[in-house]
Amino acid sequence: VIARQQRGQDPVIIGDAEWLNGKISKFFLGDIRTRLKFTPGVLSTNEVKITNSAGQLAIEDAVVNFGEKVEVSGRVSAQALELRQLLINLGVGDTPLHLDAKGRIPCAGTISPMVDIACSGEMTVKNLEVHSMPERRTIVAFDEMHAVSDINIDEERITFTRGELKVGSSEGTADGYVDFEDGFHFNFKTPGLDFDDVKSLANLKYEGSIALDGMTEGDGGAAILDTKIKSDSFYFEDYFLGKTEVNARYEKGFLKLSNFAGAVDELKYTGNILLH
Repeated sequence: VIARQQRGQDPVIIGDAEWLNGKISKFFLGDIRTRLKFTPGVLSTNEVKITNSAGQLAIEDAVVNFGEKVEVSGRVSAQALELRQLLINLGVGDTPLHLDAKGRIPCAGTISPMVDIACSGEMTVKNLEVHSMPERRTIVAFDEMHAVSDINIDEERITFTRGELKVGSSEGTADGYVDFEDGFHFNFKTPGLDFDDVKSLANLKYEGSIALDGMTEGDGGAAILDTKIKSDSFYFEDYFLGKTEVNARYEKGFLKLSNFAGAVDELKYTGNILLH
């Protein structure tokens, strides 16, 4: 620790800090290491390193202002942060969700008297998978996607407002939240998803480009996928279905394709399919 004070100026304290198994409220943070600079009412650092079972992240150019409210700001940087384990650390519990996140996002807000932090930026997500539990059947999986979104964090949930997504050549939008008590819920929409950009959808074979409008949600016990599908040229398990509209819902190991309506040349068809 270094302490100094020049005549007529506020004292300055600089020192290394280490906090092992750190926890704020119900949120487990892990091991925290940094070099701090403290002046009356202000705590700052060039970098805070946080390491836990979800991975490692850093908060760059972090500033904490102490007053009636405790205000914080900084840039959050992560190279490979695993979401499922992060949610466990935040007290959500186990969820049927996996992804590795990488990004550098500026954030600012308050941590007292209440947690209210806003972030905005771009992330790269790899190895995204939503699966059923406990059998761990894949509901949907992508190798990589890029997301730009505004994020708000409070004591109850992490909220993602309307964000832009890009998966390979496909683009779309999404919004949703992760609730620390009830699990996650995300809405998504795309005018054209190419199945070449999808690693897996219920472990079935598809070809073509489709428009999607749906949602996925889950908690510690289960996850579901529910979406409307439209396509002008759709292949399913090597069968050409032509122009197609269908509602698809995956839940508890079953894929239900309902209100099927399609046409191949002059032939029109309707129906429902249940797969397990």
